Amino acid sequence: MYFFFFYKVKLPFFEKYKSVPDPWPWETDKQEWDKLFWRSVKLSLFNAVVMNTLLSVPTIVTGQAVPWRYDYNFDSPLRMFVMLILCSLIENLGFYTTHSFLHTPLLYKHIHKIHHEHKVTTSIAAIHAHPLEYLIGNAIPSSLGPFLLGQRMHMSSFFAWNIYRIFNAVSGHSGYDFSWSPFRCFFVTADGKEHAFHHFVNIGNYSASIWDVVFGTNHGSKTENHFKSS
Repeated sequence: MYFFFFYKVKLPFFEKYKSVPDPWPWETDKQEWDKLFWRSVKLSLFNAVVMNTLLSVPTIVTGQAVPWRYDYNFDSPLRMFVMLILCSLIENLGFYTTHSFLHTPLLYKHIHKIHHEHKVTTSIAAIHAHPLEYLIGNAIPSSLGPFLLGQRMHMSSFFAWNIYRIFNAVSGHSGYDFSWSPFRCFFVTADGKEHAFHHFVNIGNYSASIWDVVFGTNHGSKTENHFKSS
């Protein structure tokens, strides 16, 4: 709903931050966009409700306690910030690994192609993905950091991480690259053009983060020439 406002008003001030030069999908083919939009709503709800519930079943059945602290000694703002940086590094590495693997021909054709139905991304594309991809490419990498940190992480930081991760995923698919985005404070995460470039040309920038720099897959997405020539 946050990004719906920007899509609806379409003010020049906001549109200058658009990640790619192509028109919004509803401006190109309204009928096709309506079909994709409702497919995305249904699939996103399935992943968010059903798949997340299934992930919780083993913990509930076994009665296993959550690994992080839930006492009254909340993490300080600085410690919480450090927790978010560490979780982001771990999550991005896991996402980079699984995402690049999903781009192998067989897995792309049968699984990952669903997510790439959105060429010009909007916020609804965030978890528009095959349930298996959502599991191994989103849910598990996002959970790795908190589970590895265990008792070193407080429940408050765990909730902060989940809120950050959700908004980061939605923002990264929004189609905008706002200069005031709070995610720019996290040096491990790239700007809003990185993932938009990946969807637009379907190569490189597998995690839109520092790991693409480390592995040499950040294919120059920050220049308009790459979009215009693609």
